[in-house]
Amino acid sequence: MRISNATNIMPKIRGEKQIGVTTQPTRFNVIVQKDDTWYVAKCVDNSVASQGKTIEEALDNLKEALELHYEEQPLYDLPV
Repeated sequence: MRISNATNIMPKIRGEKQIGVTTQPTRFNVIVQKDDTWYVAKCVDNSVASQGKTIEEALDNLKEALELHYEEQPLYDLPV
């Protein structure tokens, strides 16, 4: 089992932005586990999960899943 710190998982999340306000990247805590021939990446902050044949692929797929999960949610509502 490999635990990946949230610094590797910073999806591009769209939301409301105000002019003149800078926002911090949203970071998530992620656990990556090997399950037979697949790696499963799960965000412990919100239970979003994805998989891939490599750790990198699982993390990339999780980033995409998180972007879709938070697509319509304003940035100020995100868990940080």
